[in-house]
Amino acid sequence: MRELKDRIAASASFIAMILAVLPILSIIAVTFAKGAWRISLPFLINEPAPPGQGGGIGNAIIGTFMMMVVASALGISIGVLSGIYMAEYSQKAHIFELFTDVMAGVPTIILGLVVYLILVRFIGFSALAGGVALSLIMMPIIARSTEEALKEVPNEVREAAAALGIPKWKAVLHINLRAAEEGIKSGLLLSTARALGEAAPLLFTAFGSQFYSGLNLLQPASSMSLVVYTYGASPWEDWRGIAWGTALLLLLITAFMSAFARRSR
Repeated sequence: MRELKDRIAASASFIAMILAVLPILSIIAVTFAKGAWRISLPFLINEPAPPGQGGGIGNAIIGTFMMMVVASALGISIGVLSGIYMAEYSQKAHIFELFTDVMAGVPTIILGLVVYLILVRFIGFSALAGGVALSLIMMPIIARSTEEALKEVPNEVREAAAALGIPKWKAVLHINLRAAEEGIKSGLLLSTARALGEAAPLLFTAFGSQFYSGLNLLQPASSMSLVVYTYGASPWEDWRGIAWGTALLLLLITAFMSAFARRSR
C-alpha cells in the first residue's frame, strides 16, 4: 500500500510538472516557428519600413542599448550600494527590505507613470526617461541580491579583517564584495533580463520612434519590447512577423542571461 501511494504521488507530481512546463514550451515553440525566418542581417540593422516593404529593428536595438546603459548605470550603482547598506550597516534592515520588496512588486506601468510625472513633463519623451524607468525595475532586484550575497559571506571573514585593523569600508569593498561577487553578478544579470522585456513603462517615457535618433538620450527612442507591443497588434502580416522575430530575439537574449546567471550562483 505504501509503495502504491508513493507511485501515485510521484505520478501526480510528474503530471503537475508537465502541465506547468507545457505552456512555456508552447510559447517557445510558437515563437521559434513564427520568428526564426525573420531574423537576418537586414532585419537587425534596417529602419522600420511601411507595411509590405520589409524593414527592420535597427533603431529599436540602438534604443534598447541606450536605455539599458542608463538603467544599468543607475540601477547597479544605487542597487549595489543599497544592498551593502542593508547587509553591512543598517540596524533596521527589515524596514529597507520591506521597502525594496514593495518596490519590486509595484506594477511596472506605475513606475512609468511616476517617471512621466517627475521627469517627462519637464524634458519630454526620451531614451533618458526610459532608462530611468527601467532602472527603477532593476534597483530592488539588485539591492536584495546584493544583500543576500553579502549575508552569505562567513562572519569569520569580517572578524579576520577587523583583527588585522582593516577599516570596515575597506573590508566591505575589497573583501566582502569579492567574496559575494558571484551572487551579485547573478542579480545583475537577472535584473537586466527583467528590464529588457518591459514595454509598459516605456510607453510613458521613451514613447517610441520609427527613426534612428543617433545616440541622443534626449530624443524619443524605440525598444525591442515596444516593437513587440506595437507591431504585434498590427493588422499587417509583415509587421506581425517583425514582432515575432523581435520576440524571438528578446527570448534568446533573456534565456542566455538567465542561464548564465544561474550558472554563476
